[in-house]
Amino acid sequence: MATLAAAAVTACGTQPPPDPAKALDSYRSVAYAEYRAALAGARDLQTRVKTLVRSPSAEAMTQARRAWRRARAPYSRTEALRFGHWFVDEWVPRVNRWPIDPGFIDYTDDGEIEDGFTLVTTERLHVAGRTLDTRSVDRRLLLDIQALSMDPTQVPTGYHAIEFLLWGQHRDGSGAGQRPWTDYALDSSTCTSGPRAAPTRHCRRRGQWLLAMTELLVWELERMAAVWADKPGTYGYRLVHGDPELGLQRALIGLVTVSSDILADRRIETPLHSRRPEQAQDQFSNNTHASLLNTALGIEQFYYGRIDGKAAPVALADLARHADANLAGQIDRALATTRRRLTRVQRAGDAGQGFAQLIAPDNVEGSRLLADAMIALRVQSALLSRLGEALGLGPLDPSFASDNSTS
Repeated sequence: MATLAAAAVTACGTQPPPDPAKALDSYRSVAYAEYRAALAGARDLQTRVKTLVRSPSAEAMTQARRAWRRARAPYSRTEALRFGHWFVDEWVPRVNRWPIDPGFIDYTDDGEIEDGFTLVTTERLHVAGRTLDTRSVDRRLLLDIQALSMDPTQVPTGYHAIEFLLWGQHRDGSGAGQRPWTDYALDSSTCTSGPRAAPTRHCRRRGQWLLAMTELLVWELERMAAVWADKPGTYGYRLVHGDPELGLQRALIGLVTVSSDILADRRIETPLHSRRPEQAQDQFSNNTHASLLNTALGIEQFYYGRIDGKAAPVALADLARHADANLAGQIDRALATTRRRLTRVQRAGDAGQGFAQLIAPDNVEGSRLLADAMIALRVQSALLSRLGEALGLGPLDPSFASDNSTS
């Protein structure tokens, strides 16, 4: 606390700084609100999936897909919590593992599968020298498979596994998958695996896996939301009432690292350079353009302490203005630039140019849109990193904040 106070006095003379604990409480409140929103979205998705599985139809499939997109948005806004809080990084693979191997779960491309090859078709699964009985599917089985699997892409949990079971895989990766609703049909004359007729047991088992996946997602989000509640004993409470320097380090590390390493490097630069659509997250639903913007908006929300469009009285942004008003202004402008540029990417996607089209080798304008967003993200990351120094926190090292400390 002494270092933080000294930085504030140097910046603003004897004027008392905003209370760091209040800024951290605003940060915690955003985390709690967004995980609660993600949980509500997952519960709605679960309801829509139950309808699809129990009364399959084209409309039920459409409604389940729309629910997935709605549920995805608030989760994406929580990604700024990564890297600064070790338990979030331990938890993320259970809800957002990427890439995944779709052929481990179900048929790909033309619908051709053989018994024993996918989760949908097999009743005995061999994993890490063990044989698991998969005739009865529940969330415990899903967790066992993920824990035992030696291949991190062979996972039956999280948003992307659900996404694949709702959309399927697009043959050339250029758009959303076109899985037919008949993949969940309950009668032998209608059940399919893509374009091919399939035994009814495949459709029923596909539904069992999808139900278990959504149930597990709800359970995981219930647990994570509770962690951020304003109650004695929770991590969120300890973050607010503990060492303010450590808390601010954790908060800023996430904003810095997700801006550069995740959004700019992994999710934009890597697929832009490779021109490979399968490297884009949310590729099955062709929703990458929306998730990029939502993750960036989440960074803003945590910085300004913003919930439902309303900023908190004291947030990280207020500490920045007090410590270095010029730097704070630069951060404001950088965040606004990132938002504008990723909004253009989203609008292009909504107009029919999804991420796969934007990274196509002959799409010069698409490449420019993504490159502009990538540059903006790196600029805001650098400025947020400088804020750590302005607050007297020293270099922001993700390995420091991602240890197993419980402080």
